[in-house]
Amino acid sequence: MIPDFGLRKASYSDTDRVNTIKSVCSGKRYLASTQMEDLSRLMSEDGNNPFDRLSPREMEVALLLLKGEGLREIAEALHLSPSTASTVKTRVFDKL
Repeated sequence: MIPDFGLRKASYSDTDRVNTIKSVCSGKRYLASTQMEDLSRLMSEDGNNPFDRLSPREMEVALLLLKGEGLREIAEALHLSPSTASTVKTRVFDKL
């Protein structure tokens, strides 16, 4: 029996399923949008979304990190130096 890894959940869109399969096949990790929302709620002890504290650039980096991208890929995608990408990543972790 082949495991479905939760891909049959009614709350997952077809886009989530396709993105999951593509990411996993390319060796990356993938969190569906519903999983990111659940994670966000779990991380927030005061009921507020902890991602609301992030700047737009920090949010871009956080989303790429959640998709399993490394610093080199993040730097390339956002046209940053690897050092700047690392600094932004540190600020994201500090805020979350």
